[in-house]
Amino acid sequence: MNFRYPALLLLMITAGCTWTAGSPPAHYYILPTQPEPAAASPGIHGNIGVEPVKLPRYLDRPQIVTVASQGEVQLAEFHRWAEPLRDGFARLLMEGLNARFPEGQVLSLPARHVPIDWTLTVKVVQFHVHDGHCLLQAKWRWRQGQKTSATRRAEIRIPVADAKNFQTIVPAMAQAVDYLADKIARDLEQQG
Repeated sequence: MNFRYPALLLLMITAGCTWTAGSPPAHYYILPTQPEPAAASPGIHGNIGVEPVKLPRYLDRPQIVTVASQGEVQLAEFHRWAEPLRDGFARLLMEGLNARFPEGQVLSLPARHVPIDWTLTVKVVQFHVHDGHCLLQAKWRWRQGQKTSATRRAEIRIPVADAKNFQTIVPAMAQAVDYLADKIARDLEQQG
């Protein structure tokens, strides 16, 4: 009878328990709701449908991503999103649009049995902390019936006081999403 394998298994279990016992606790975050904007657009009525937000693959993970110099992606193993970042981004974007269009209704698509007046497509190109700033680059376009607007782009930079402190990083990221909601809302106002 070979006793090496049970001994090896016991050693692996013991090592795993020792490693996890000394690990720092994980912290979980959501993008926090932003204050109501000072101005809203009462001129936009109707239903706005938001298609699922597209994020780059490097963000499709539970860890919060920062980028060091030379493009090195760093994953914060013990600082994680409590919800998928795609969902949190869409939630906060829709909250921002709802606040700016009090006479309308912003819905995630597909929306059953609700007529949609404008459809919004958003693609995030970059969304991370780099060089003391939260950087958000995004593209969007509106569709109303068969008419589609030209693709618009925005680059938003929010200063982060301490780029190693996730208590300052996460609110800066939320503020960037809210600024994007403001830019998208202004774009619809010009088209409406």
